Amino acid sequence: MIYFDNASTSFPKPLKVRRAVEDALASASSHARGVGAEALRAEDLLYELREEASRFFGADGPEGVILTQNATHALNIAIRGALSRGGTALVSGYEHNAVMRPLYALRKERGTGILLARSPLFDDGAFLASWERGLLSRPTLAVLTAVSNVFGWILPWKEAARMAGERGIPFLLDASQAAGHLEVRFSPGVTFLATAGHKGLWGPAGTGLLLLRPGVDLPPLLTGGTGHDSASRFMPPFPPERHEAGTQNLPGAAGLLAGIREVESLSLPAVAAHEKALLTLAREGIGEIGGIRSFFARDGERQSGLFSFLFPFEPPEKTARALSEAGFAVRAGLHCAPDAHESAKNPEGSVRVSFSCRNRPEEVSELLSFLRQRAKERGENR
Repeated sequence: MIYFDNASTSFPKPLKVRRAVEDALASASSHARGVGAEALRAEDLLYELREEASRFFGADGPEGVILTQNATHALNIAIRGALSRGGTALVSGYEHNAVMRPLYALRKERGTGILLARSPLFDDGAFLASWERGLLSRPTLAVLTAVSNVFGWILPWKEAARMAGERGIPFLLDASQAAGHLEVRFSPGVTFLATAGHKGLWGPAGTGLLLLRPGVDLPPLLTGGTGHDSASRFMPPFPPERHEAGTQNLPGAAGLLAGIREVESLSLPAVAAHEKALLTLAREGIGEIGGIRSFFARDGERQSGLFSFLFPFEPPEKTARALSEAGFAVRAGLHCAPDAHESAKNPEGSVRVSFSCRNRPEEVSELLSFLRQRAKERGENR
């Protein structure tokens, strides 16, 4: 199998990640809320992960690092918490359903407003102009993805965060498709940063992170046991315990810690350069294939290591099935981001190809060979 579905989850996981998960499962203590040496080691591991994540993203300390089940969980904590008293959210036209469905649920539950900053695909200037118009309405929360999970567009999130921060508007960055591929830091204006652990950070499924600025107070999404101050009828007042009800996923945390360290050992600039080289190879090769519609930024620096395409003669799902039968793992459909397809004037969906630093140029060449042959055969049989 040639694996080109890293935007869904990275594969294969590094050996150090797999071993870290196995070692945690083999531990005598499966959680950090006990007594004895094993429980203390578990506590230390969770603290190490918080410290590592804080350094990796340039946050203000481990106390603001919340361990979550995935990016969706992290985004729900921030969105529902920031809008717990109502208000309006400003979002781009390229957000994942992990952002949009909580917002639409809040609109149905309590009349929360949604402002959509639409813009043409890969047009930074048009997006920032639309974003600025949205900020003039003084939204309660601004939410933006760092990288489109459909098209790989690196949105101008640093500028968008700065604009929100200058107006005192809390800003939530969805770094799910950027973390581990590009440098994503707590830039000026960023209030919350949410990310998946199982994509570019190489962690196992069932892991994610939410990072908070110091002093940010959010009501908890879940309530329950924390192992501390059990006599209280309420959740602790401070993060991270305030947002971590129930037993933590210790094997997942061990794997995520190993995954972040793996990314650091490779160096983010090297990872980004490798993936962009693969993207350039794909863009140039697809440009030579007639009858294929592809989505690439004119400026390669504005696109991460994924792209979408489709053939005009068949649905994307049919193309993906043919690719699967030929040994390629890709993804087809709307990719949980219908607004992104509408913004790009492509409501029918697409086939998505997403690279990692483990993919090789010869694998891209094999993909191009398959697409070239399919375009030729299907074109002749029309």
